[in-house]
Amino acid sequence: MEFNKRELRTIISALKLQIVVYTKIETKNDIDEEDLAEVIMDRGYTESLLSAVEYDYKQLNSQLLFQRTQQQGAMPALAHCRNG
Repeated sequence: MEFNKRELRTIISALKLQIVVYTKIETKNDIDEEDLAEVIMDRGYTESLLSAVEYDYKQLNSQLLFQRTQQQGAMPALAHCRNG
């Protein structure tokens, strides 16, 4: 499944927000050990997922920058061919 930049930014924001929620739950005094362990595991999974999505986002940005650079580099050559 491929995502565009806006979709990836939305996913990143949602994951960061979820991590904040998990962190707040972890600091509650009235949570039992079993629930706390589950929240900690969920937060760890979410942090891993966030890392992977951020990596994909950076890769997508690099690809788009490379494509723009290639297109800009080709434009003067195309103009020269038309004029020549």
